[in-house]
Amino acid sequence: MIYFINIIIGLLFICFDLLGYNSNLLKYLVSFNSLAYLIIKRANIYVILAMAFAFIADYFLLFSDLYILGIILFIFVQITYMYLLNYHNYLPLCLLIFIFVDPLITLVLIYLCFSLLNLYHSYPISKSFFTSILLLLLCDITIGLVFLEIVDPRCFIFIWIFYLPSQLFFIFSFL
Repeated sequence: MIYFINIIIGLLFICFDLLGYNSNLLKYLVSFNSLAYLIIKRANIYVILAMAFAFIADYFLLFSDLYILGIILFIFVQITYMYLLNYHNYLPLCLLIFIFVDPLITLVLIYLCFSLLNLYHSYPISKSFFTSILLLLLCDITIGLVFLEIVDPRCFIFIWIFYLPSQLFFIFSFL
């Protein structure tokens, strides 16, 4: 049922975006629904924790200019994924030595390293979790391309076209 509800909300926010209306509340509702569903279903604590970090990060990315805090929270999501995948590699945190050069780029690189490690480790364990991480990575690549002005800002809609199914595959992976 949660899949159907989130897909309907997703179609609504895509329509809102295409028509030029602010759809941030609808996008945040998808995150809320996903977190609430995992709590109700009493999912593994790390699954709930990962979704909770994503839920809080979504708030900062949707409703504030605190992008660095949002990225830090998504790094915590990726670290939580490591626990779900039962491996531990904190090597990307070595990049923190560059935090004073450019905090945003440093955190993005750390996040990217964790994301690629999780993508690699998830494939043999769970195809749906792998798909979730892959879609999240495509979402993040789109964010980077829009931020760097490599693609048209209208491509911003693809961020959520990738992000919504990523959350649905994540839920499906652990229930």
